[in-house]
Amino acid sequence: MTAIASFSWARLAPLLFLFVVLTGCDKKVVGECSEDIPCQDFASCVEGQCIVKKCSTNADCGMEAHCAGGQCAEGCKRNDDCYPGDECGAEGNCVQEGCRITSVDCEFGQYCDPNSGDCYNASGLLCSQCSTSGDCGGDGNVCIPWGSYGSYCGLQCSYDEDCPAGYMCLGLRDEFGSVVTTQCTTYCWLYGNSDEATGGPPPPDLQVQADQRVVVDQFDGQPLECASEVR
Repeated sequence: MTAIASFSWARLAPLLFLFVVLTGCDKKVVGECSEDIPCQDFASCVEGQCIVKKCSTNADCGMEAHCAGGQCAEGCKRNDDCYPGDECGAEGNCVQEGCRITSVDCEFGQYCDPNSGDCYNASGLLCSQCSTSGDCGGDGNVCIPWGSYGSYCGLQCSYDEDCPAGYMCLGLRDEFGSVVTTQCTTYCWLYGNSDEATGGPPPPDLQVQADQRVVVDQFDGQPLECASEVR
């Protein structure tokens, strides 16, 4: 029995050697690593080398990586392969997700173009100081008197969605209580000087805005009065 067992192991030895060689060759090295230099999510650090992980699904590979042919690969195939706020681009890499909703995805004073996914600045006339509605560019835009705070240009609108981020569509009443127009507006007097980058007002001081919120519904006896409801 001992001779047979020895003979069997002797014959298996070349096969075992071949298995070890093939297994070693199957490892894909994608860089070097250490305690200070980690591997990317799709690779593991083994004896100073980044070895590509084996996988069966994309979930085995970490973020910004995917499973291809049983091995993790850099890049993405689906949006789920990317971090929140990013999406899988046409070239298979994760890119910042484009905007979809103005009020959610864009900075103050910007609109969202859902076709391009880019936010763009509203007209510099919006919320600029004015003397008459003629200073506000026409198209139904009105110079809104805010009593002792001054007069500022609005932008004609029907709904809040017509306004850039940070603005609201408010009805303006005449002395008889009738809504004569609806305009995009906000607390323009809180902004001070125009923002040099956009040409429009900079974002407001939110604490001051909260302290002065009551002025939205009262114009110190001016002919136009801001309606509390949105049409």
